[in-house]
Amino acid sequence: MERTSVVEAYDPNADQWWGVKPLPAPRRDHGVAGIEHRRCVVAAGGYDGQRYLGDVDVFDPRANRWTSAAPLRTPRQLHGIASAGDEVYVVGGFDGKEGLRSVEVYDMRADRWKELAPMSGVRFGVGVAAF
Repeated sequence: MERTSVVEAYDPNADQWWGVKPLPAPRRDHGVAGIEHRRCVVAAGGYDGQRYLGDVDVFDPRANRWTSAAPLRTPRQLHGIASAGDEVYVVGGFDGKEGLRSVEVYDMRADRWKELAPMSGVRFGVGVAAF
C-alpha cells in the first residue's frame, strides 16, 4: 500500500480542492483531527513502510506550515482520532504486533499525552467522536 505526504484542503463554498504543504514525512493509516477553535489540524501515528509511528504533526493552514508535537505514548496505525476543545483523543489501532485497547489524550496547551482507561476490547479501523 502506498504511503504519501500529500495533503489537500477543501473549500465547501467554492466546492474546490487545492494542495497545501505536505506532511513532513510520508505515511499511511494515520489519524487526523481538526481543532476548530485553534484553526489547526493534528495528524498522529501511522506507518511509514518500516516502522509504526508515534509522530504527531500540527498543521496551521494560515501559515501553511507543519510543526512537530509531543509523540504518542504508543506508536500505532489504524486508530480512531477525535478532538474536543484543546484535547485530541486517540483510541485503539495496531502497534505492529497486536491490536490495541489503549486510549491516549493529548493536551494541546501542555503539549503532552496521557494514558486513559483502556477500552474493553481491541479496536482498530474505528470511528471516534468526542463531545
